[in-house]
Amino acid sequence: MTKHQEAKESSAKTVRSNLGALGKKTSLHARFSLTWLTFVPRPACNSMPELDLGADFVPKSNTKTENVAIAREVSVEEPENLQVRCELGTSSGRYFKMKKFAYTSVAALMLSTSGAYACGQVSVGAMGWASGEALAALTGFVLEQGYGCEVTIVPTDTVPAVTSLAENGQPDIVPEVWVNSATVYAGLEAEGKVITASNTFSNGGEEGWWISTAAVEANPELATIEGVLANAELVGGRFNNCPVGWGCRIVNDALKVVFDLEGNGIEVFDHGSGANLAASIAAADEAGEPWFGYYWGPTAILGKYDLTKVDLGPIDGPQHAINQNADADPATWGPSDFPAATVVNAVTADLAEREPDVANFMRNMEMPNNIVSSMLAWAEENGASADEAAAWVLTNHSDMILSWMSEDAATRVSALLQ
Repeated sequence: MTKHQEAKESSAKTVRSNLGALGKKTSLHARFSLTWLTFVPRPACNSMPELDLGADFVPKSNTKTENVAIAREVSVEEPENLQVRCELGTSSGRYFKMKKFAYTSVAALMLSTSGAYACGQVSVGAMGWASGEALAALTGFVLEQGYGCEVTIVPTDTVPAVTSLAENGQPDIVPEVWVNSATVYAGLEAEGKVITASNTFSNGGEEGWWISTAAVEANPELATIEGVLANAELVGGRFNNCPVGWGCRIVNDALKVVFDLEGNGIEVFDHGSGANLAASIAAADEAGEPWFGYYWGPTAILGKYDLTKVDLGPIDGPQHAINQNADADPATWGPSDFPAATVVNAVTADLAEREPDVANFMRNMEMPNNIVSSMLAWAEENGASADEAAAWVLTNHSDMILSWMSEDAATRVSALLQ
């Protein structure tokens, strides 16, 4: 069983254990947030097991997260398919279905504590990709449950988010801003409109040449480009290159000449798409063969497959810039490893003044790349939502997240994780 398979089975056991804790006939005393539930049509649920929440529960309108305290005896034949019926005291009812892969242990933690502590309204930008959405969900949960903020999640993307920061001073918080894609960010920071609270990822946005960790463990010299060039047969005699049109392809096409890959017995295979590049890693892993090529992170692929970054030598910024230039004279190409992309958690200056405790939390919020990749791999494999991915991190890395918070906030959130 591979390390990933073991992790997958461990996660599955955790989910089954948490769901099983509901029992087939038990007195259930908990609080659930309907963030983790999906609306389904009333007629589809008539024959399902029900948990009547009573007429005292009235959802707030136009909000995606609702909280309800329940203390009912419930008979559940299939806990993983628990159906929750909410009677609103009217002729109609609403039904909610718990998603199969919901992290019930954390779903049950979503207590309605907002307003109990000194924090007002806070908006959080959710970038339109998996890690950005999950980090926004995680931030929102901590601010609501630890700091008592009233959080609004704002779907966005790099350019719209930074443009809104410049024009409107909103959102208050934007996790995972890729600075190289936000050309006006440096100006906003210089003007004092935004503050770089922290690096989103400990190692920044990584890219480079990677090799199967199993191959490096068997032959440690493969951790450097010199060792790879001297042992082409140990890396399968192939370098897996980026597709045409990707920025990395320009750099790799320069470095393959600089390092004379083909002269050292390493074929350069140009993949036609990102999907094919990822599939080559999966195929090599399944066959138990070494894989050598370009990839980037944090990504689900790096969370799913055990790869080690090859040391290409020192990072030379000016040289890397030349290698990135498609029009550069080949005579000017030279060796340089890939510098990490700057990826930051940004907060507005207004938020830092208005909610200093929240700003301090964001200053501490820096996640190791391997944890982000593992989260993305779990979410992809389980078809999980951003909220469920955030729950995975809370469940599996609670000590890290609690360490980012103030003592009072950590105490509140820690109590929920018991």
